[in-house]
Formats: sequence, C-alpha cells, structure tokens
Amino acid sequence: MGVRLFIILLFVETISITKEVYAQKTLQDSIKLFQWERFSLQKDIVKLDSILEPLKVKRVDRVIKSVGLPEKNDDLIIQKMDGYILGKKSGQIFPSISVHVLSKDLLASTRKSRKYPDENNIELFDSAIVSQLEAENLELVSIIPLADIKWSEIMLESLQEQTNLVPIKKIFYYNIWSDLETMIRKHFYDEKSAIIVATGLLFNEESSISQLEADYFYKAAVSLTDSLSKGIAFLIPHSSKISVLEKYAISIDSLQRVTNINFFPNLSDSISRVVKNSIKYDSWIPKYDSSIVFKPLGKFERPRNTLNTEDVKLYQNSKKKLTVCGTVTGAFLSSNGHYILNLDQPYPQQSFSFTILKDDLRNFSYNPEEYLKHKKICVNGLLNKSNDRLGMFIGHEKHIDILP
Repeated sequence: MGVRLFIILLFVETISITKEVYAQKTLQDSIKLFQWERFSLQKDIVKLDSILEPLKVKRVDRVIKSVGLPEKNDDLIIQKMDGYILGKKSGQIFPSISVHVLSKDLLASTRKSRKYPDENNIELFDSAIVSQLEAENLELVSIIPLADIKWSEIMLESLQEQTNLVPIKKIFYYNIWSDLETMIRKHFYDEKSAIIVATGLLFNEESSISQLEADYFYKAAVSLTDSLSKGIAFLIPHSSKISVLEKYAISIDSLQRVTNINFFPNLSDSISRVVKNSIKYDSWIPKYDSSIVFKPLGKFERPRNTLNTEDVKLYQNSKKKLTVCGTVTGAFLSSNGHYILNLDQPYPQQSFSFTILKDDLRNFSYNPEEYLKHKKICVNGLLNKSNDRLGMFIGHEKHIDILP
C-alpha cells in the first residue's frame, strides 16, 4: 500500500513538474516572439521614417519658399540646401547668413544631441585659418542650431558636408547667444507652431575680407499662425561685455535697414507690416514653470565657507575660486554639445549657472543632465559674468560635490 501511494505521488509530482516546465517554455517562447515582433516593428518604423523624411524636408523647403529668400544688393551668394538656406559673400570662407525652420517634426524627435555631427571639425580649413582661430580664442559653431533640426538625418548630414561653421567668442556663445537660441526654441515648444529664423554675421564697413571675427551677430524670427503672426529681431555686439538679451531686441524692419537685407520678402504687405514693425519681446519669453523653483540653500543646508545663489552676487568681482551651492533645476544641452545647468531658478529666470564643455564630458562618470537634476550640489571654480548673470566653467566631476 505504501509503495503504491509513493508511486502515485511520484507520478503526480512528475506531471506537475512537466506542466511547470512546459509553462516556462511557453512563456519563454512568447517573450522571444514579442521581442522579435518589437524588433520587426522598429525596423518598419525606421524604414517608414526613411520614406517620410524626404517628404518632410520638402515641406520645410516650401515653408522657406513661401516667406522668400533673403534679398541683398551685393555679392551675397545664396545656396538652397535640403531644408535650409546658407549664404556667403564672394571670397569669404564662412557663411554670413542662414535660414532654417523650427518645424512641428521637432516636437516628436527623440534624437539626442550627442548624435549630432561634430561641429568642431577644423579639418575643413587650412592650418593658417586654424592658427588664426586659436590665436583669437574663437570657437567654431554651426550657424544653424543643430538642436533645431535634430529630427532630420538628411539635414544633419548635409550640414556636416557644408561649411556651416562660423567663428564665435566662447563666452559670447555660452551666454547670450545660447540664451537667444534657447529662448526661440522654448517658445516653439510652448506654442507648437513653426518659426522661421534667419541668422547672420555683420561686419563693419572697414572690416577686411580676411577678418574672421564678426562685429555683430543677429537673428530675425517670424511665427505665422492663423490666429496670430509676429516677428522679432536681435542685433548683438560680438563682445565679451554684454547686457541683458532684451536690450538687443529690435524690429525686423530696423534690422533690414542696418544689414541692407530684405528678410522674408514674400510675406504679404499686411502680414509684413505686423511681423516686421513690432517688438513684443515679452511674447517670446518661454513660459515660466514655477514648480521647479528652489529656495537658496541656508547656511545650515550647505558646508561652511560656501555661498548660495544669492550670496554669490556680493562676490561677482572676485578673482578667487569660490564654492557656490544650490539645487539643479535642469540642464540645457547646447547645439554643439555643451551642458549648461541652472541652480535654484530655471531658464529664463536663472541667476547662476555652470557650464560643462563638450570636451570635458570625458571627465564625468555620469550624464550631468540626468544625474544632477533636482540634486543639491556645490560647484567650485572661478566666477564669470555675462548677460548680467553669474556662472562658472566646470571641467571635472571632482569640482562638483553632491550634498546629502
């Protein structure tokens, strides 16, 4: 009786184990099937994107054509590229004007900035130009912000093949120029309507054709919708000593008179009067998210002999290294791969920020944009001031302390 019961129990256990093994195998087969179907779907999406992207780029071309190419009565040579415009004067190495569109395709893009072409590809230029750039402490950046067109592999690859780079002062680019590019891009994300942007360099009349450093940088932007059309322009001295961005806001009509360029010439007279003659700076400021504002850290919330984002204003003329503490509200990845992180206040209200240059990212074991967000930290370095805001360049993670 005992042997028979044992055999029965053994048989039941065997059946149970067999069912469990079969169930696991079925589950594994289902997971493999799901993974294969997901992989196939991703391939189909990539294939579909490759078919649709040329059509999307042609749509952008039609937008540019509808507003018209820049018109100037001199030797400006305009190149019509896929999805954008580049222009340069005869004999010049670098482009002096561009036109591009922030299109709705950007809203759905998930491509990371680090996938962009290398903007500092100085191999395009001879050694004399490279030496002059280094001597004048100029950096090469794309005249078209790559973050504005990151959705299009066609445009990114095309820009890589073109001489789209322009020389710019580092402190000018990392501060007021990045602020301007970010403001326009964030306005686009807020409004979700296309913005056409003309960007250019302006040289004084006495400047020689071989001069690399522009005297001014400018932008003209128009937003055309059924309910509201508006425009704005900025003319900014290419200098390390600059003021707040609003100071350089002008009408597109004023910029036309200074540059002798007719921007967006195909606009109807009624729309042209509206977008070219007004200066509504406040309407271009991105929406302010008060939910990510943090109070400056009190003296018991940070280490001794450190400053918060309010205290540091008293030391803005200091030539010594200082330690500033605050809470990271978020990060901005510039069009040529540099991280700009704000403390306590988000853009555009930030009073203190620090920059991690693209070449210094190798000194970080983490992604600063993701890892530092909303963390309380202290940064150590020399202060710089631009656009009435204080900041630092941080070149290594050892100069950042994360507070408990």
